[in-house]
Amino acid sequence: MSAIVASGKSSFFVHPLALVDCDRIGDRTRVWAFAHVMSGAEVGADCNIGEHAFIETGAKVGNNVTVKNGVSIWSGITVEDNVFLGPHCVLCGIIVGRYAFIGAGAVVIRSVPDFALVVGNPARQIGWMCVCARSLSLPLVPQAGESCMCQQCGRRYVANVQAVDGSERAEVAEQ
Repeated sequence: MSAIVASGKSSFFVHPLALVDCDRIGDRTRVWAFAHVMSGAEVGADCNIGEHAFIETGAKVGNNVTVKNGVSIWSGITVEDNVFLGPHCVLCGIIVGRYAFIGAGAVVIRSVPDFALVVGNPARQIGWMCVCARSLSLPLVPQAGESCMCQQCGRRYVANVQAVDGSERAEVAEQ
């Protein structure tokens, strides 16, 4: 048995064994068995919240986010649009950028830039990802203006390097 919930203007799926205490969930989002979304949390449209996931009061999850089984999203965390959160990863007081991929079991203690691929405990960046979910051929620390094309879908990306707190930080953007 399942339930389609209509809350204000939004319609989303909640498994009968899920606990959803909030009504700030976007259209077409699915919340599966044993997941808990607390009052005061925000979840965007077209998300998939896996079994045993936990989203605390004050957490914000963007649109089209996949939250795999056992993921914990604590208060103060912002997950941008189109993000993949691998099974059992833990996010601590950070922002996860658009199209980022977080590997299974990763413990993420620093903010993750757009298009980054991070894994491990503590999580570290090991590469860059395309919108189509394929890895990009850019080096981990690219030169400013360095670019690449996704071998799967043909999208182009360019690196931007900025000075942040006395050190350089690379970002990748779709062209």
